Amino acid sequence: MEQRVTVWGGSAWCLKTLNARNRSERAVRLVFQRARSSSPCVIFFDELDALVPRRSAEGTGSSERVVNQMLTEMDGVQSRSQVYVIAATNRPDIVDPAMLRPGRLDRLLYVPFPSAVGRLEILQTHMRKHELGPAQDLQRVAEDADGFSGADLASLAREAAMLAIRDAAAAATRPRSVGFGSEKSLAAAAGVQVTADLLWKARSRVQPSVSQQERREYEQLAARLCGWRSAGGSCLLEREG
Repeated sequence: MEQRVTVWGGSAWCLKTLNARNRSERAVRLVFQRARSSSPCVIFFDELDALVPRRSAEGTGSSERVVNQMLTEMDGVQSRSQVYVIAATNRPDIVDPAMLRPGRLDRLLYVPFPSAVGRLEILQTHMRKHELGPAQDLQRVAEDADGFSGADLASLAREAAMLAIRDAAAAATRPRSVGFGSEKSLAAAAGVQVTADLLWKARSRVQPSVSQQERREYEQLAARLCGWRSAGGSCLLEREG
């Protein structure tokens, strides 16, 4: 059964920057008030570690006040019926532990790097706007791009398009200046053919933004967090394979 749900999403850092004017707590309170007034509603906080970092022993300062306000809202001092909270972070280890207790953000989901199948689908999505040359094999490129994130794959597709545009401009009798930074300029590559050679050349230029060591650290952190939660609230750990 389908149901209309309001979704409020934004970067937690935007709320945190209001600290300079002592308005962060009020902003958090308003977010939940508006969510309750438009329930059912989903609130999504990106960069949660910037909004609710681990509190210090002194327990003073604007950061502590924001954390306390978030805990108050999450505990449902006022009714939080049909208001659901989802948050994302690359640093769950520095999020205040009180936020991860049962009844708050107690379901942890580790999102791993995309598998070969996922990488192929991401590449196909980004290359859909460009004409691919003959004998193009995106599957081989996807298999070779182990450790690439979705953003890395988008960068690879953009680099291949840029190389195709530059080749076309160099071959033109009257080359024109092309801006390579905007989505509009990428759309201009729709009539430019991205050959297999260009795609592999782009692959050689674009490297994963996360090293193997950092990837292992993320996986170890995910396992450790799930170990902390296994005795209490539920925790989900998704792994490839």
